[in-house]
Amino acid sequence: MIVLKIIGIVVAVLVVLLLLFLALPVDLFFRFEPQKGLGVFVRILGIPLGGGSPDAEKPKKEKQKSGGDAARLIKRLLGFPHLESGETLRSALEEQGAAETLSSTLETVQMLLDRVFWLVRRCKVIRCKFVSVSGGEDAALEYGTACAILYPFISYLQSAADIATRVIDLRITWDFDREDSLFEMDLGVRVHIWHLARVLVHIIMKNLEKEV
Repeated sequence: MIVLKIIGIVVAVLVVLLLLFLALPVDLFFRFEPQKGLGVFVRILGIPLGGGSPDAEKPKKEKQKSGGDAARLIKRLLGFPHLESGETLRSALEEQGAAETLSSTLETVQMLLDRVFWLVRRCKVIRCKFVSVSGGEDAALEYGTACAILYPFISYLQSAADIATRVIDLRITWDFDREDSLFEMDLGVRVHIWHLARVLVHIIMKNLEKEV
C-alpha cells in the first residue's frame, strides 16, 4: 500500500508539473537586420533559450551539416518529405505524378496556413517594429510595395491577435538620395506552450493520416 501511495504521489506531481509547463508563456522574437540577417530567438520566463545570435560564428562545414539536417527534419515534420532533396522530389513525381504531388503539397500548405492563423489568434504581440526606407532608382515602386504589404499585415495583427497600439512602430519612408533600400524587422509574440504543442500534434497527426 505504501508503495502504491508513493507511486500515486509521484504520478500526481509529474502531471501537475507537466500542466504547469504547458501553461508557461513562450516569447518568440523574429528579427531582421541588413548586417545580421534573420534571427529567431526564444525566451521562457525571461530566460533566453537556443537561437543564439544571427551573427554567431560557427565552423562552416558544421553549420552546413547541422543546418541541412535540421531543414530536412523540419520539412518532414511539416509534411514536405518530397522536398527534402532533388532525388526525393523526382521519386515523388515518378510514383505519384505531377498533379497528385502538387495537390498534396497545396493541401499541406493550406493545413499549415490554417494552423498558423489559429495560432495567431492566440498570440499576444509584445513587439512590432518595421522600418522600410526605399531608395535607389526604384524607390517609388519599392515604397508602394512596402505599403501594400506592411499596412495590411499590421491591420491583420490588430484584428486577429492581442496587440496594443503602443507596441506598433511602423515607419515606411523613401529617400531618393540613398543608393539602396533599407528594411528592418523586430517582431515579438507571446504564446503558451500548450498552444504550440496542439499545433505540433495536429500537424503530426495529419501527416500520419496521409501516410496510412
